Amino acid sequence: MPVTFAGWESTSATGYSTYTVTYTVTANDTGPTTTAYTVWPLWNETYTSSSSTTSFSINGNTSWSFWNQTYAWQPDVVGAGANLTAAAPMTPEQILESQRRAEEYARIAREVAARDADERRAAIIKAQALLEGMLTSEQIATLAAQRWFDVISQKGRTYRVHQGQIRNVRRVNPDGSLGMTYCIHPAEAVPDEDAMLAQMLLLQTDEDAFCRIANKS
Repeated sequence: MPVTFAGWESTSATGYSTYTVTYTVTANDTGPTTTAYTVWPLWNETYTSSSSTTSFSINGNTSWSFWNQTYAWQPDVVGAGANLTAAAPMTPEQILESQRRAEEYARIAREVAARDADERRAAIIKAQALLEGMLTSEQIATLAAQRWFDVISQKGRTYRVHQGQIRNVRRVNPDGSLGMTYCIHPAEAVPDEDAMLAQMLLLQTDEDAFCRIANKS
């Protein structure tokens, strides 16, 4: 458990050359007890310690390189300020209640995940039907066989829309080779088919906007 000190937010007494923060680890590893609440002005100096193995001091001309040093006491602690005491062990009834709540939370999480999956499947089916309703029979066949279809743009150019929605549009050169790649898609999470339909419609109605908005590579 990282050790911190309650005086960190207190005001430094500027003008003094030495401030002392002392921590003592009590017997049986029950936690630290702060015996002084002050801060020091020079954070990035060299750490020095006292000869004792159970306490250390930091003065105003040094800083603490062991800020994240861990002390081994019981991890479940309750209390306020610097004095911490070990939490009482759970009763059998509390253990059973904790297990019941964990099982209930897990059940709810499974139900939510299943519902979300059903909604996603339904959205994909609707998006597929909508896209196919806007494609020609040739485009539908190419999409089923090759996972892409070609679109003739507003200005008569040919673009290839691949399955997906990120970097999935390519310019088709006059010789049939693939040229520039375009990345343009809805800001919200939608099925691929909805994004592909939006890409096709924008190419057919406003090719300049498509090319201006899309990232190109």
